[in-house]
Amino acid sequence: MAELFLSDDPPPRKGRPRWLDGAGLGGVVAVMLAVGVLGDRGPKDQTAPAPTTTTSTTSPFRTGTPYDQTTTTEAPTTTTSVLRLGPLLPFQTDTVLLLNGGSTPMLVDVDAGTAMRIPVANSFGALAVGGGFVLPGQGSFQLLPSSGLPVTTVAAPVNMGHNRLMAGSSRTFWTTTEQLDGVEVVELGLDGAGTGRKVVLPVGAYVAGALDGALVVNSHGSLTLVDHTGRRRALGTGDVVAARGRTVARQSCALLRCRVELVDTVTGRARVVPELADVTGYLGGGAFSPDGRWLAYVLSTSGGGGQITVLDTAGGESWSAPEADNQLPFTFSPDSRVLFSVNAGQVCARVLATGDQHCLEGLGSSGAQEIVATAAG
Repeated sequence: MAELFLSDDPPPRKGRPRWLDGAGLGGVVAVMLAVGVLGDRGPKDQTAPAPTTTTSTTSPFRTGTPYDQTTTTEAPTTTTSVLRLGPLLPFQTDTVLLLNGGSTPMLVDVDAGTAMRIPVANSFGALAVGGGFVLPGQGSFQLLPSSGLPVTTVAAPVNMGHNRLMAGSSRTFWTTTEQLDGVEVVELGLDGAGTGRKVVLPVGAYVAGALDGALVVNSHGSLTLVDHTGRRRALGTGDVVAARGRTVARQSCALLRCRVELVDTVTGRARVVPELADVTGYLGGGAFSPDGRWLAYVLSTSGGGGQITVLDTAGGESWSAPEADNQLPFTFSPDSRVLFSVNAGQVCARVLATGDQHCLEGLGSSGAQEIVATAAG
C-alpha cells in the first residue's frame, strides 16, 4: 500500500513589532499570576484526576528479553480517552486494529468495541509484530503494544523515517535503505539490534515482499527470490500481488491478456488461479491471510475506482465488496477468519466463511489510509 506522510505544522506567521510581543508577554504573566491566586481560594477537598502515565517494562509488548535501557526511552506522559462503541462482531477474534489517517492514530479493540487515539511520533508505515505494532522513525522506531500504552522508543542503526517495513518473524522485521550504489535491506529485532541478516540489491531493485527468511525482489519486471545469504532463485516475470510463507501471487501479461499465478518459491512451480485466468484491470494492494488460504486484492477499474475481492485459493470461492475508492485499506484478522476494511468513516468486518458484513460507526476514521491488525495482548 502506498505510504502517506502528512504534516500538521502551521504556516509561518508574519513578523510584528517587538514592543507588542513584550506587552503581550506581560499580560500573559499577569493573567497567570491572577489565576494562581484565585485558584488557591477554591475548596481544598477537590482533587484533579491523575493523568495516565507510561511505565517502564521489560519488553515492548510485555514479553521476551529485557531491553538495554541505554538504547530505549519511554514516550512522554499522555492521557487518552476511550470511545465505547460496542462489539463489532458476534464472536471473539482477539484482534486490535491500528488506523492511520492523520496526526494521531487510533487503536480499535474489536471484541471490546472500544477505540482510543494514541499520541506517537509517527503514524504511517506501521507493521504488526509480536502482539503489537512497530512504527518507523528517524534513527529510531516506536513499539506500540496492543493495549496502547506504554509506547517505547528504540534506537535503530538505520534511519527508517521513510522506509517500508516488512515482517520477518514474530519478533523481527526488515527495513530498506536507498543508497547511491544500491538498496540495502537489513533485518532488525524488536530491541533495535541487527540479526546479522542483510541483503544488498542493485540500484532500481524493489523489494515487493518478504517470505520466510527471504525477500521477493522486482527488477524491471523480473522477479527474484533472494535469501539472507545472497542466493537467488528466478520467479518468472510480472507484478507481485501478494507474498507470504513460501507462496507468491504474481500477475503476468502476454499479448495484452493478464492472469494471476501462485508460485511455490521452494519448488519453483506455478499454477494459474482459475478465477483469475483472464484479468481485465490491475490487481494492487494484495495480501494473503495469515494461514495462506485467502487472497485479498483490489481490482482497479478504468474509472479510477476499485473493488476488494477475496478468493479462497484452495476451493475457489470468492466474494467482492461494493466498488469504492481504489485506495481502500484492508487487513486480515490474525486468525484468518475476518477481513477488516475502512470506508466512509466506518470500520467493517467481513466474515470470510459466510460473506456476512458488520460495520462499526462513530470512529471518525473517514480519512484512514492504513489499517493494521495484531493479536490482542
